Amino acid sequence: MAKEFGKSLRLLTLSLTNVVSKLFQKHPFIFLCTISIVGLALMYFTKSEQKMTFGLCILISFVSILIYAKTKNYAETLLSFMLGVLTIFTIKWNTYTSTVFVGFYLALNTIIFFIKSIQLGIKMEDALTSAASYIDLKNFTPTYKRLEEICLMDTQYNSFGKIERAETIKYLAYMKVPIGGLKKAIENIELIKVVYQVDLKTSCDFYKSLYFIQLRTKTVFSITNVLNIISDKRLPLMPEEFLQILQKTKKELIYNKYPIKDYLNIIDESASEGEDIEGIIETIKSKVADSDKFNLNETPK
Repeated sequence: MAKEFGKSLRLLTLSLTNVVSKLFQKHPFIFLCTISIVGLALMYFTKSEQKMTFGLCILISFVSILIYAKTKNYAETLLSFMLGVLTIFTIKWNTYTSTVFVGFYLALNTIIFFIKSIQLGIKMEDALTSAASYIDLKNFTPTYKRLEEICLMDTQYNSFGKIERAETIKYLAYMKVPIGGLKKAIENIELIKVVYQVDLKTSCDFYKSLYFIQLRTKTVFSITNVLNIISDKRLPLMPEEFLQILQKTKKELIYNKYPIKDYLNIIDESASEGEDIEGIIETIKSKVADSDKFNLNETPK
């Protein structure tokens, strides 16, 4: 337990250092202005009872909005707001009480932040440990370090946090994707998530289907190119529907070696004619069974 806590604390410290250093390097003016504004705001609101009361009303209103956004419960939000406001007006605010309140408030949020960060760090470590153990248990330490380096790399669209990257690495490890191909695979999964606006699990399943199609058919298309072809085709289907079709017909693509562009044309025509998912799947199986064409190695124009 102590060892895990130490590793998590190390990851937390590294993450905080990276965030602060990146903010200061990329936006030094904004970083310094933010720190200054926070400091000045604290000094301003703790100067008098009226200012402190006004500042706390703003804070309670903001927190109440967050509660409503999370719970969608108006009665609970209103009750929390009224209790908070009534509490504010029953206390006589002076320099001492204001300073004590602000100090405890900042301390509480700092502790909660650290606890949450440690929990996330443990989750990230568990995912990478599982992946490294599965990839090469005999050389666990160097494998773990390599996976950790990949996990800490920024992604192209910056939509994946470290936890999502770690979970993706674990998923890819159990798919037996080589370590050298992990970074590109993560980028492709992120591309799927950004373009199709689906969750991480769906994005990984989507990539898994395309990966094994590419692996088994030995196509020269990269998965990125296939994704571009699918995106350019603009199929009249929801992403989840296309994934459902792909999962149930990928065997036709792999064993019958059917051209990906012809495969997408069948889906496009069938969907445009109003066929449901099961109908499209049956149409694909029927047409692929009647054809022995293979054109996956042809470069798309």
